[in-house]
Amino acid sequence: MPILKLTIDKLIYEVQCKKGEEGLLKNAEDLINSKIEENKHLESLSQSKKFLMVALFLAAELNSLKEKTGNDLIFDEILNELNLLEKVIEKND
Repeated sequence: MPILKLTIDKLIYEVQCKKGEEGLLKNAEDLINSKIEENKHLESLSQSKKFLMVALFLAAELNSLKEKTGNDLIFDEILNELNLLEKVIEKND
C-alpha cells in the first residue's frame, strides 16, 4: 500500500492508502485546505477544533447536495473518505 504525504493546514501527514486512491486523497487535501483558507476565523482554534469545524462545514454541504440529488452512492464514498481522513487526523493530533 502506498504511503501518501498530505499537507493540511501547513502540517504534514503520512497516510497509507490503497493503490489508486492517491488522487482522491489529494483532492480531499485541497478541499480541506480551501475550507480552512476560506474561514479565517478558524485560525485561533486548536488544530482538532479547526478540523472538527471543517468536517462540519463539509458534512453540511454534503447533506445539502444529497438532498438535491439523491445520489446516495457517491455521497457514501465521500463520507467514507472523510471518515478515513478523520482517523488520520485523530491519530496525528
